Amino acid sequence: MTVENSSFVETSASESRSSKRQQRINGLAQAKKVSPGHISDRRSVYWVGKEPALRTGNLDKIPKRICDLSRARTTPVGHIHDRESAVSVVSSGAKKSNPSDPYMTKLAKPKDYHREYEGSNYDFVQTSPGAMSYQTSNRIEQLAQPRKKLSYEEVEEMKLSENQQQQPQERKGSSARRRSPSGRLDVLAQPKPTFNGEGMNRSPLWQVTPRATNIQPSQRIDRLAKPKSRVELDEEYDGFKVSMAAKNTVASTRVAELCLPLPRKQSEKK
Repeated sequence: MTVENSSFVETSASESRSSKRQQRINGLAQAKKVSPGHISDRRSVYWVGKEPALRTGNLDKIPKRICDLSRARTTPVGHIHDRESAVSVVSSGAKKSNPSDPYMTKLAKPKDYHREYEGSNYDFVQTSPGAMSYQTSNRIEQLAQPRKKLSYEEVEEMKLSENQQQQPQERKGSSARRRSPSGRLDVLAQPKPTFNGEGMNRSPLWQVTPRATNIQPSQRIDRLAKPKSRVELDEEYDGFKVSMAAKNTVASTRVAELCLPLPRKQSEKK
């Protein structure tokens, strides 16, 4: 085989491979085709409108019981679709029919109560005339009153009295019981008198008198009410200016000593 023939064979093989590759790509680019019997948006995935085809060779081997169970359940005779009530009308013949089995008659009777059962007798209680004309006593009237809510002062007083009752009382001697207090104790035992112009439980808000609204402040009050003027201090103020006294000051011996570095850091450089 010559060089020209070998090159021609390689070229034809590469072209065949490229053509097959292009056909495969075109086939994959095509959309998936819908089956011939496809029904769009059908109600069920099973057969609609027709029964599936059965294999005739295997029908003889299916038992009769399975065939009966595979059939759909039939609607009873006289069935009313979407009726208002589940209670059906009983015919006159069914009403006059007598059960042949005595056990059915026993089951049809209501269940007997237990021998120790006691039903509610609220509907049969009769109030006697004496109970209806009964007059309540003062104690019952007192207990029937609603409970009174005690104030804070009354509750504290009750607690104090209970604490005093619980604490043991010391027995005083006869001389202590007969002793009379001095004049100073009598004065201290008296309650503090109330000021003549004091108003009990007065409101924190009060009316300003007309005299107070028309009053004129004095010159001293006007001068104190004015804010302090800093115009003289703020004019030509320089925060970096050093005064002459600061320039001429001399540090003390202690300040000079504190300005020196620590001894362990005063090492000579090599």
